[in-house]
Amino acid sequence: MKPTFDAPLYFNYNGANGITPQFQKRNLLGILLQGRDGRSGLNVTEGQKGRDLVVRIEKDSASNLYNIYVVNLETDEMKYYATIEPVPIIISSNGGKGGDGMPGESGRIGATNTRTGIGSNGGNGANGGEGGKVTVFIHPNAREFKKLLEISNNGGSPGKGGAAGEGGRGGGGQVRVIDGMDGLSGMNGFSGYDGPLPEVKVDSIYF
Repeated sequence: MKPTFDAPLYFNYNGANGITPQFQKRNLLGILLQGRDGRSGLNVTEGQKGRDLVVRIEKDSASNLYNIYVVNLETDEMKYYATIEPVPIIISSNGGKGGDGMPGESGRIGATNTRTGIGSNGGNGANGGEGGKVTVFIHPNAREFKKLLEISNNGGSPGKGGAAGEGGRGGGGQVRVIDGMDGLSGMNGFSGYDGPLPEVKVDSIYF
């Protein structure tokens, strides 16, 4: 139980953001001996879906407390709150942001100036997560809460494509080595779909 008295209640059930991985370090000896191509950006993860929720609000006539129950339908976890007076309730079940694509590595030139590395392609951005489904049941004896609800279940924003790696630059000498080619930029992901229109129902039949 988490009692409150006059502060707004904020229920954060947003999906997790996508993750952008990192490159592992390469063998430095191989880099120094000869030019190498850059590595393309690795795959990133998509934003996760916002949680599907059911919220129930009622007033206990014995204690005169307003009881608020929040159920995460994906885990069956329930949280309970109580308040003396009606307070604003902010429910957030947005999709997570898609991971940003990794920038491609730039090509390198080795100490021997025998070749230049080609710049790699940037990784593609991942898609944002879908917004969750939110349903709120309000008992008629707590109908004041209907005007105090703020619900957000938007789709997550897309991940950005990674920048292209630059080609290795040719070294000097009697015959200058040609510069390596640049890679291509990664594509942006897509925004996640918004969740269904939140439902708010005031009726004693649900209690």
